[in-house]
Amino acid sequence: FPVTIYALSCAKLNDPKAMSYFEQITQDYPNTDIAERAHSILAIEKNKNINKTSQIDSSRGKEDPNSFEVHNGKSNLSCILIIPKGSNINMIKANVSDLNKKEYSLESIEVGSSINIGSKYILIIQNFSSSDKAKFYQQFLSKQTDFFASKGVFEFDVAWITDKNLKLLLSNLNLSDYLKLFKEGKI
Repeated sequence: FPVTIYALSCAKLNDPKAMSYFEQITQDYPNTDIAERAHSILAIEKNKNINKTSQIDSSRGKEDPNSFEVHNGKSNLSCILIIPKGSNINMIKANVSDLNKKEYSLESIEVGSSINIGSKYILIIQNFSSSDKAKFYQQFLSKQTDFFASKGVFEFDVAWITDKNLKLLLSNLNLSDYLKLFKEGKI
């Protein structure tokens, strides 16, 4: 699709019209891989703008605005599923949604958007009734190796994340740092 190449070129050159081109792509080519990637780019840009505003507001604070926060035990949590970029993300979304309906029928867990970061896709799973349930779900999904292998996904990570950390992750795109801190229990 030539319009995609043009939109990417405009984004690279910081053309202010670039995001409107990506919005148009999502409308003109719905339910395609190109529309999914355009959605990812729009989500990243939106979160960058939100994060820039919050960094300006908190620049007088004591904390480094680029550091991930430690979960206080009270704030809402979502989970992120990280899979390789070559995976069929739409199939994985549908299958995880079906798994949630089967295993967590009393919960209203939602499989949200997917974001492309480097060589990985991040699938956001949200709407947990409590942070404890999000943590339990993270452990449950982490153990589903056979489920993911049957879908052609042999490498995956699952982590819980606060809203603030998710915004920061989408802004700085530093997935490896977040996963390292998560696995070390520092978040």
